[in-house]
Amino acid sequence: MKNIVRAMVLGGVLLASAFLANAQSPPFNQCPPSSGNTSCKVLIVVGAGGAVTVLVDAAQPYFGGEDVYVGVLNNSGGPLSNLPLSGPTTPDPLFGFDQDGTLNSGTRGYCPTSGTGLTGYEGPGVTFTNVSTNCASGTVNFSPAIANGGTSYFQLEGSPTASTLVVGAPNSGGGASSGGVGGALQCVANAGVPPTVRAEGLTELVGDLILNCTGGVPTSVNGVVPQANVTVFLNLNITSRITSNPFTEALLILDEPHSPTNPTVPLQVCDPSNVNAGVCTVFGSPTGNGIGTYNPLLGGNGANGLRPNVFQGRLTGANQVTFFGVPFDAPGTNTTRIVRITNLRANANQSGASSTLIPTTITAFISITSSTSVALNNPQQTVAFIQPGLVSSVRSALSFIQCVSANSDIATNPANGLNTTG
Repeated sequence: MKNIVRAMVLGGVLLASAFLANAQSPPFNQCPPSSGNTSCKVLIVVGAGGAVTVLVDAAQPYFGGEDVYVGVLNNSGGPLSNLPLSGPTTPDPLFGFDQDGTLNSGTRGYCPTSGTGLTGYEGPGVTFTNVSTNCASGTVNFSPAIANGGTSYFQLEGSPTASTLVVGAPNSGGGASSGGVGGALQCVANAGVPPTVRAEGLTELVGDLILNCTGGVPTSVNGVVPQANVTVFLNLNITSRITSNPFTEALLILDEPHSPTNPTVPLQVCDPSNVNAGVCTVFGSPTGNGIGTYNPLLGGNGANGLRPNVFQGRLTGANQVTFFGVPFDAPGTNTTRIVRITNLRANANQSGASSTLIPTTITAFISITSSTSVALNNPQQTVAFIQPGLVSSVRSALSFIQCVSANSDIATNPANGLNTTG
């Protein structure tokens, strides 16, 4: 009996393996026959953790010589709600629809950023959004989300290959299950080693606040990065220098530019001329995977100029400073987003030194408000310890008789002590 059960299990494993192999080997039957194609020309396979594989069936044509039939297989372990895609701008950009799609009766042409209705390229439950002005990138949305093990299909312009079709970080619908795509965006705050500051000081520099952020879904290529307001509260008055009211010297820096971690990435201040009230628009990274969103050297930020990574805080209360409109791109599973808040100063004299053996502390509380949910762990941090400064006193001076040598023997014998004659 055990041998029969073992054989059944082994047979099931072999059948499952064969099914998965067939699902990812031509022909890709995730697409029904249409316009000269008997199956998908291109298959995008989304695996565990958001890993993406692009497969091409050489036996299937680019229909009309310029369009491509694309299938999607979701093996991520969770639901899949969209895929950011990008490709070459020539000879035909992916989303440059020219009214010859065959999947529905829609005839809306060229980029779907203008007009309404279907284009003819959408499969069942598929829509296109976030299309760039050059039509080379956009987001393919699935409604309902593709279940784990499920499939979908659509058409695109151009003749992309496995090397030229760039797939950004996939997005799970409503949060992926364990092992699925993406994961909740969350940040963990820490303050490193808090410095000791003087109890007499009015503008004491406290320690930096650092947020390490992971998860979420990175903004697609040419998609606008959502903005967040970050506020820091101290338990004492903030006395950071006012550079241009209400802006202060307090800075929020993203991804550690110009540091030992990223020595070649320059610092780039957001809106240095204060044309837009210190707020900048940033597009998703050139690869759509969250890497390089704040690297000024990568470009791809359109008319918005270089990608900023330094943002100036405004004094919004006696004990609080706020960084308004910070473009916050979720790092996804490909990287870790580091947020550093520095140049915070406090009036330590307001609290004074402790009368016990336990020093008085300066504490900070961080608040983040955004259109996207950001879970913040350990929002309250100790950023400094207050101790008395240097204490000195003046003692009475010795009386000396004018014109009478004192300790003259020291000149001849340095070993002699003071106030001696020997």
